[in-house]
Amino acid sequence: MNSTSSLLLLLITTSLHASFGQNLFCYYRIINPFAYVCDLLIQNPNGYNNFTEIRGTHLPVRWNEDVTTILRATSSISINAPSIICNTFINARDLDLFGIGIERINEDSFRNCRNLRQLELGGNKIVEIEERSFSNNLLLDILSLPGNRLTTLPANIFANQRLLHALILSRNSLTELPNNIFAPLTDLIELNLDFNQLGVVHSHWFGNLPTLSFVHLRENQINSVDERFIDNTGVYWLGMLSNICINQLVMDITATRQQMRTALRVCFENYQDTSGCTPGNLDERVCKLENENAQQQMEIDELKKAVQELLNRNCTST
Repeated sequence: MNSTSSLLLLLITTSLHASFGQNLFCYYRIINPFAYVCDLLIQNPNGYNNFTEIRGTHLPVRWNEDVTTILRATSSISINAPSIICNTFINARDLDLFGIGIERINEDSFRNCRNLRQLELGGNKIVEIEERSFSNNLLLDILSLPGNRLTTLPANIFANQRLLHALILSRNSLTELPNNIFAPLTDLIELNLDFNQLGVVHSHWFGNLPTLSFVHLRENQINSVDERFIDNTGVYWLGMLSNICINQLVMDITATRQQMRTALRVCFENYQDTSGCTPGNLDERVCKLENENAQQQMEIDELKKAVQELLNRNCTST
């Protein structure tokens, strides 16, 4: 065999090996009359996104359009979420890609999964999510991203998630969030930010969220909370164990908000001390009012001091 033939054989063998090593395979099953499941084995360690098929044999009288649930199989691996999954199973309602090694989510990953209700992306290595990654997933009810490596989020990432009820962002490395990041989530009930690195809880993250009831902030580095976030939300359960300015569960059992306000007062005062009335931190009108109140309080304090000195002189002279 000459050198040209040997090189050609080597190229063919390498190509076949790569093709065999990079593939997606479904084992199909039915778990109830309404759930047709694809147990998806993903072998894509290099993060390719040019797949043309998902291998596997459907059950009788079942097709790609019938798949409602996609569960990642054990030993799956991929540094991305191949777009062929949503291009193939367009009617899927539940998609579980837990712990397969995903590093980034892009705008094409879930574009055609327009019927998704639950999306599980926990236990991966995600450091970045493009802003429009969930823009077509209008029906999402639960979005789960715990145990990743996120430090922040794009400003408008939840712009179309008006039906979302639960958002789980625990066990990341979040240090700051954009203004109004949660404001579009007008049906949100539960927000989990446990085990991050947040230092301040800003009211301008939330907007008007009357349905938001449960907020988890355990094991952060929070040294200040703007208590005004409770004014525009329905929160009555606030978990803040193992933080700096407060270390307890705060429940507004009577719905008067008084218990919660009392607990957060020290955090609110700390918030004013650490953040102050600077652009982007507080509403300018609120800042102006706070400055006016502070000035009035100083004048009252000076007046009290003058009156006390006068009384002291009178007492001494008599």
